[in-house]
Amino acid sequence: MDKTESTSTHFPRWEELPDIDLYMDQLIFFIQKHLKNLFLYDTELTPSMVNNYVKQKLLPAPIKKRYSREHIAALFVICNLKQVLSITEIKEIIDNCAYVTQEESYNSFCSEQEKALQNAESAVQNKNDFLRSDAVLRMAVSASADKAIALRILHTVTK
Repeated sequence: MDKTESTSTHFPRWEELPDIDLYMDQLIFFIQKHLKNLFLYDTELTPSMVNNYVKQKLLPAPIKKRYSREHIAALFVICNLKQVLSITEIKEIIDNCAYVTQEESYNSFCSEQEKALQNAESAVQNKNDFLRSDAVLRMAVSASADKAIALRILHTVTK
């Protein structure tokens, strides 16, 4: 892939997230705007999805209908990981990160996600490789293998 066509792979770090609480519509706008810039596709996030995440205890309940930096960080993680993991598996991961601060966990997630995106982009050396169907197959098979190993590790850690 040409450098000019490379997608932005910067995830906003903890200190870059809004330090004022957001209402639901602001929260959804903020998350979708950033995810669309990162992945170049619409990532759907609806009020009912956010409410379900609260009910499933993936997110703490909002305070006076406002969502804090903690909510925003958790939603970035959830929206990204739900592309490859179930909500139950995401909850297991979140629950197993309880030994570090949310700020440390979130910033680590951002770094790992950026590295993964950069590695995937660098695996496609030029525009001709990027347009080849075998590159798509290679990337899809790699994603499948990565998921299988991640789940194997997750199930070992949570036993």
